[in-house]
Formats: sequence, structure tokens, C-alpha cells
Amino acid sequence: MQATSSESLKDRLDYLKLDASSLVALRSLKPLVEKHLPASLDLFYTHISGYPDLKRFFRDSAHMAAAKDAQMRHWTRIADGRIDDDYAASARTIGSAHARLGVQPSPYIGGYALILEHLMKTLLPDLRSGLAPDDIAAKTGDIAASVGLLIKAALLDMDLTTSTYLELKEEERQRAEAEHAAEVEALMGRQKAIVDALAQALEPLAGGDLTVQITGEVAAKYQTLRENFNNATTQLRTTVEAILAAANEVANATTEISSATLDLSQRTEQQAASLDRTASTMEQISATVKKAAESAQQADQSARDTQAVADRSGEVVNKAVSAMGLIEQSSRKIADIISVIDEIARQTKLLALNAAVEAARAGEAGRADSPWSRPRYAAWRSARPRRRRISTT
Repeated sequence: MQATSSESLKDRLDYLKLDASSLVALRSLKPLVEKHLPASLDLFYTHISGYPDLKRFFRDSAHMAAAKDAQMRHWTRIADGRIDDDYAASARTIGSAHARLGVQPSPYIGGYALILEHLMKTLLPDLRSGLAPDDIAAKTGDIAASVGLLIKAALLDMDLTTSTYLELKEEERQRAEAEHAAEVEALMGRQKAIVDALAQALEPLAGGDLTVQITGEVAAKYQTLRENFNNATTQLRTTVEAILAAANEVANATTEISSATLDLSQRTEQQAASLDRTASTMEQISATVKKAAESAQQADQSARDTQAVADRSGEVVNKAVSAMGLIEQSSRKIADIISVIDEIARQTKLLALNAAVEAARAGEAGRADSPWSRPRYAAWRSARPRRRRISTT
């Protein structure tokens, strides 16, 4: 690391003005540091025990004692003036441990301040002990220089450890960003793959190809999307096929209905024409019967005239009377026949109207059920009694 390399350590020593002579002078403080540092560390770890957020970094009191021993050895190296590559590696180890455990720089720096505070309170009396009052004033500069060297060494150690912590955290951040970027790129690649697959499948689908399916490999998180698309096209194809089949059935049914309707229309027209001819024939029959009735009335009048002549002769009269009786009977029968024919004509017209309606509903059945179809009319005509001819002789 740049912060703990030999060049960087040398630069820091030069900046702090810790040259070889300064390190020799710092070594003179080693006995005092070894004397008072254990008590300072005890106070520091006791202080930490009152803060749960800091105490949680130690499993138990044995773990805390081991950390204290390691810190004591590290400070002894500093007090010995051995600020070299081995020392830098030790500082790097401390910074790496802080980064791994998540110990922020703030409590570390605060802990250094507490340790230095107690160390200075105990070191200064020892530095002044054995000196005459006049010597104390003369030695104040040397005492301050010695304390300054110890503070510089502590701040250097703090700088190296904290820099290592920050660099590791920066590397961790960059690594996390790189991993995140790689994940994002991979995610984008997977998204692009599924989007491309959908685009390739949608193009033939838009052209009407309902058999299209996404068959290529896709990421696990997009398996459901592929299955949903394939199921959707399958259901769409099934629905369209069902619609086409139903449309064909409707078209066939429509053709059959159209053909049946046309046939029914033609038959209805034929039945109506037949009924019209039947009604016309019945009217002609009615007119003929009326003429026969008129002829019968004229015959009756002639008979009456003949009776007037027959009154002159008994034989003629008797014959005329007999003839008139016969004519009268015939007239009554003719009148009855006329009444029957009129009733038949009236019913025939009514039946013709009903038959026209029934023909539109039933078609051929209307013709078969008509009471005045030609076969039945012929049978009726042949079965009715013939009119007797009246002889006038």
C-alpha cells in the first residue's frame, strides 16, 4: 500500500522531522513508557467497557487482554525508536483489523488521546524528578522536546493506522462498486437478451404467425416471462382457431338457411298461384250456377204461362200441374244447390286466404292439406247429383 510503503514512511518521518538523532532521543523514553503505559492502557480498556458499541468488538475479557498485550508490544517498538518496515507492517495490521472489524477512526483517535493524556501526566513527574528547581527551568526545553518526540511518534502511528483503514475502505468501496457495476452489466445483458428474444418473437406474431415461441435460453428470473409469452401465443392460436371454426359453421349454416329460404319462397309463390287459380275457377262455377238458376226461373215463368193455357183443357191442365210440381221441386233443388255453391264459394275464398298464410309457414304441407286441391275438387264434382232436364213435352 502507498500509505505503508518504505517511501511513504520516509516521507512521513522527514515531514515530522523525526531523523535518526530524534529516534535515538525517543529511545531514551522507553523505560518510562514501559513503566506507565500498562496503567494508561488499563484505564483506556476500562473506559471502553462503558460503551457497548465499542465493547462489542471484544468477545470477552481474555480477548480484551490479548488486544492490550498486542498494543503494549506495538508501543514498545515505537518507544524503542524502531520505526522501520517491520513497524509499518505492524501498523498496517492494526489498520487492517480495524477495517475488517468495522472500528471507525473516531474511537481509535479518541483512545489515543486518552492514552497520551494519562501517559503525559505520569511521564512528566518522572522527567522532572531528581532535578533541582533551577535545573528544571533549564531542562524545560529538553523535557518538552522529549514529550514532543513521543507525541510525534504517536501521531505518526495514528496516521499510518488510520490511512491503512481508509485505503482498505476505499478499496472495499471500489471493489463493491466494481462488483455492482459488473452485476448491473450482467443484469443489463440478461435484460437485453430477453428483450431481443421478445422482439424476434413479436415480429412474426405481428405478421400473423401464431405459432411463434421463445425457445432460446434466458436467465432464471425471466423464465416466467418466457413461459407467459409462450402460453399467451398458444392460447391466442387456440382461440383464433376456434373462432375460424365457428365462423365456418356459421357460413355453412347461413348458406343452408339461404337455400331453404329461397326454396320456401318459390314454393310459397307456386302455392299462392295455385290458390289464385282455384279461387278463379270457383268464381266461374258460381257464375255458371247463377246462370242455371236464372234459366230455372225463366222455366218456372214459362210453366206458369203454360198453366194459364192449360186451364182451358183438363188434360192439358193435369199434365201442366204435374209438370209444374216437377219444376217446383227442381227449382227448390236448384235453389238449394245455389245456396250450397254460394257457401262453398265463400268458404273457398276464406280457405284460399288461410292457405296463403299457411303456405308461407308450412310450404308444401299447405298444398297437401288444402280442401280444394284439384284431386279433391274433381272427386267432389264427380260425386254431386246431376241436374235433371225438365221435358216440356
